[in-house]
Amino acid sequence: MVRYCSLACAALLLGVADAVSPLRVDGIITAVFTPYNADGTLNLEAVPAQAAYQKKTGVKGVFVGGTTGDSLALSLSERMALNEAGAGPAKANDMLFIVHVGAEALADSRALSMQATELGANAIGYLSSVFFKPATVEAEALWLQQVGLAAPTLPLYYYHIPSMTGVNFMMLDLIKAIEKVGVPSFTGVKYTGLYENRAFPDFEQCTLYAGGKYEIFCGREEMTLEALSIGARGFIGSQFNYAADLYGSIAKAFTKNITHAREIQSLGLDLIGAWGQVPTGVNGNRLVMHFTNANIGPARLPSLQPDYTTVVNFNNRIEAWCAKANPIMGASEHLELCKSARQTSAITV
Repeated sequence: MVRYCSLACAALLLGVADAVSPLRVDGIITAVFTPYNADGTLNLEAVPAQAAYQKKTGVKGVFVGGTTGDSLALSLSERMALNEAGAGPAKANDMLFIVHVGAEALADSRALSMQATELGANAIGYLSSVFFKPATVEAEALWLQQVGLAAPTLPLYYYHIPSMTGVNFMMLDLIKAIEKVGVPSFTGVKYTGLYENRAFPDFEQCTLYAGGKYEIFCGREEMTLEALSIGARGFIGSQFNYAADLYGSIAKAFTKNITHAREIQSLGLDLIGAWGQVPTGVNGNRLVMHFTNANIGPARLPSLQPDYTTVVNFNNRIEAWCAKANPIMGASEHLELCKSARQTSAITV
């Protein structure tokens, strides 16, 4: 049974939670896709190969059951099964294991948070409720307080993605509200709302606030250079599923050869353009995974399956992108995606 903790109870846990520190990731965390069978059921047998591929491309950790992983489209039991399947492979590949615990029901968020502790997760991330939206940062902070108390020893990150949630607070305002109500395990923000007005100034203020107390992850990989320029060090995103080595190269080139760093980021934008040309309703981002050796199966409804013409055109675009990317990256940095594309069969229908 999930039990709620009063403010008096919260005070008793302060000593435990005071020891919670941000992860301080310098590198990439992949928001992993959830693997499915052809009938839409979870394919948990695919998780070990998926984790091994992430490690091969230089990933520091995985963020399980987030937006990319279909989070709120999964039942609570499915999410728990996915978390259980993901913990071992992440540890076996020496990667951080972060569990997304956001849910429409607070009891579900707390249950996922407690499970994350039991599984030995390194941290939890929380996405706001999206139907009954919090009206104020104070309401959001109080919800976070209850989530944090369910896993008081784990770093807790707020997942800011207003394009999906419709919840668009300034994160500095939320951080201050969290400090006011008391969420001892709160350690930072996964900042994905970087297309919003005032976002980058807000991001930068959050990184500087209280002497850099909080860890602010960039959640838009296509804005890697912009985020690096204002102090970001950790990144969490979906394209890292298949192109972590590409984006990791941007960070490496950032202080050595900014022109090359911009050239690499341009490749990332071109890749988004390549998979973004699929018909409305088809998940082009996920389709790219078919060019890797990590078989995660088809997308789940309400995503649509591609028809034959879509597949042929998609295959051609990815192959053309690899032909452009390889000379730019150089022989020593040929991308794993493009190596795999030559070794595996392209998508079929």
